[in-house]
Amino acid sequence: MHESVDAFGLILPEHDPSSEDDDEDLKPRIPHLGNIPGAASQSATILQRAGIMISDSAIQEHIASGRGQDALACQLPFRVPDLQDMRKFMEKLRKLRRPQPAAVKSRGRRKSPSLSDRDPIVGIGKMYGSTKPHLVESDRDSDSDAMDVDPQPRTVLQRIVKKFHMEDNPEQQLVMKIFDDHHERGMWRDEQLLMYIAGVGGTGKSHVIQAMTTYLGMQDHGEWLLIAAPTGIAAVLVNGYTIHALTYLNVGGGGKDDSYSELSPEKKKAVEEIWRRVRYLVIDEVSMISATQLTYISRRLKEARSNVPGGDRPFGGINIIATGDFGQLEPVGGRALFHTSLVNRLDDNAGMTDRKQFALHGAYLWRLFDTVVELKKIVRQQDDPSYGEMLSRIRLGHATTCGPGGVMEGSDYHTISERTLDSIRVSKRESLDKFEDSPIIVGDRVSRDALNLRLVHTKAMHRGIQPVFLCAKDKRSGSKDPLSGPLAKAAILLPPGKVDVMGCIPYFPGMRVMITENLAMCHKAVNGREGVLRKVVVEKGMDEMLHAVCAFVEVEGVGPVYPGLPDDIIPVFPSRTTHKFWSGYAECWVSFVREQIPLMPAYVYTDYKAQGRSLDTVIVDLASTSKPQGRYVMLSRVKTLDGLAVLRPFSSECFSRPLQRYIKNEMNRISGLAILTASRLGEQAEDDTEFADDFGLETGAVRCRAEDAMSVDADVNCTDSANEDSMIDDDAYYSTESDEGESDYEEDYMVVEEEL
Repeated sequence: MHESVDAFGLILPEHDPSSEDDDEDLKPRIPHLGNIPGAASQSATILQRAGIMISDSAIQEHIASGRGQDALACQLPFRVPDLQDMRKFMEKLRKLRRPQPAAVKSRGRRKSPSLSDRDPIVGIGKMYGSTKPHLVESDRDSDSDAMDVDPQPRTVLQRIVKKFHMEDNPEQQLVMKIFDDHHERGMWRDEQLLMYIAGVGGTGKSHVIQAMTTYLGMQDHGEWLLIAAPTGIAAVLVNGYTIHALTYLNVGGGGKDDSYSELSPEKKKAVEEIWRRVRYLVIDEVSMISATQLTYISRRLKEARSNVPGGDRPFGGINIIATGDFGQLEPVGGRALFHTSLVNRLDDNAGMTDRKQFALHGAYLWRLFDTVVELKKIVRQQDDPSYGEMLSRIRLGHATTCGPGGVMEGSDYHTISERTLDSIRVSKRESLDKFEDSPIIVGDRVSRDALNLRLVHTKAMHRGIQPVFLCAKDKRSGSKDPLSGPLAKAAILLPPGKVDVMGCIPYFPGMRVMITENLAMCHKAVNGREGVLRKVVVEKGMDEMLHAVCAFVEVEGVGPVYPGLPDDIIPVFPSRTTHKFWSGYAECWVSFVREQIPLMPAYVYTDYKAQGRSLDTVIVDLASTSKPQGRYVMLSRVKTLDGLAVLRPFSSECFSRPLQRYIKNEMNRISGLAILTASRLGEQAEDDTEFADDFGLETGAVRCRAEDAMSVDADVNCTDSANEDSMIDDDAYYSTESDEGESDYEEDYMVVEEEL
């Protein structure tokens, strides 16, 4: 075998017999950049015409010339603390991912650095002590000072409505009325609240969660509430924890759902302590939780509260408030909570013995959520209401492809098509400069990886820097010996889409990166969080490759992390993950342990990673996804149409493809339950002058809508039964997984050896 060794320590084989692709040598391939898939090649050409990306030939010429400053020579000049001590500290910080009892303060001299100021306590927001959002104590004090100025006596509910500016938002008021009513009366009647707060992005779901947090804090009941989400980035956005950390569930990965196992006595005691005082659990982004996961959550909570009265009820008797939008992406590796294959087989005695029954029981549990409020007032697109209306049509699969008179002009498809980069460039109606640094959202990992690598080189060339490559250390599983020869080269060149962790990370100081593991929940340095890579400590291996020992990432708002480091700088150490690949050279599966820093370039990311973000400008690749939910997630990240650019042309058939029927049916069922919920509260309000005055519900009109809701629910059930077979056939057309069978959502579930 012939090898080419470059100045950056990266060995690239001219011909690798372990490659699985017989036509690899026939494809365009640039050293350091890898193969160019067809879709990414078209996208790269368009980005080059727009001046956002440099051509492969120019990148290759720049690499060969050696021009530019070496990346390692232009890093930030701050002093690096002792790496061993800093790594131990970060390992302790990483373990603070779930509530713990309050630490007992010591009278002795404090050691430096100390974790005591960041020890999370069971309750609301306590883990985020260094951040501003709603700590219970501070909220209670500030509220009492501000609210007492009002000469009129007010209830806690009225004060919350005023504090969170809900006067003009009846749906948010209704949520707080339900929460207040259950807290004041339903709790003592031993009624379990199972509520779903529905709403598209930007309707204020997080705002309502903050209001509930403050409500309990003002009444000294802060420990009654925990907030959770299925991913780290979703959890920190609502000042919560991951649901896996709170329930000690085994995380899945590789396209598989989570698994359930009995707890050790030590962990059982810990989970019992977490849930001992908790009465309310908020689960954000519930659309990303599978039916099987919901069963596991309920089962674990019943186990944690087995010694508590009512602990044998669903979810251990804890009141659950779920929030989310089923018009967004579905869970990876499992069935949605309302999938047809589950809903049409529901009964009260859904089995719990067979693993296949877990998903069925999860769908049954979801049907117990009979209190529903739909948030309708959209804040994100309030400056461009016509774009907001278009997004509503796209979300429901009602996007128009023909305008008035049967022509394309004036349709939703025509409006979005005019936002392609080529159309904007040719028309010259606006400058493309505002999109130069915009994130690019795609629907598959192959395009993500290919475009990311080329954009890293482009950004480095613009700064006059020659990037270097940070290579992983790969060892055969069960052995201390590193992979060698063709197997080592095949492993190092595996695309991140197959192994989740890059074999070689291109690096220059100032490059945008995304953290791919939950490093420090208390600093909101979690999977999916973006930052800027400022400095890397490297070592050179026996193979002349450069290996990262520690990377320093600037993440806005994390504050001081470690003594001696500048503010907002978080150290990132390599972690170990296990992978396998088929080697044609060895004619067997090769399992190996990879040690690499959990970072990847963040100029391009997938629709799963984009979910939940709010951006000023964005470039989206609508042609790279076949899922209507993926298109909606991409388009709804920006506030106005002017902030949107479409990467490449897309077909009208792809754009107008409707939602699957079982999703539409669930949306109709949810809307019907929302009307029934408002009707119930309206009837209660007839004898409640305070509620009528504060919320102004028209109970007569609500009661009429309730009758329509009952007919909608009946129609949904009939439609489910009649179209079961055709809906199941939809799965062959609409994959619930990403276009590559795996999704960036799974990166939250990587198994880290250090945590086993």
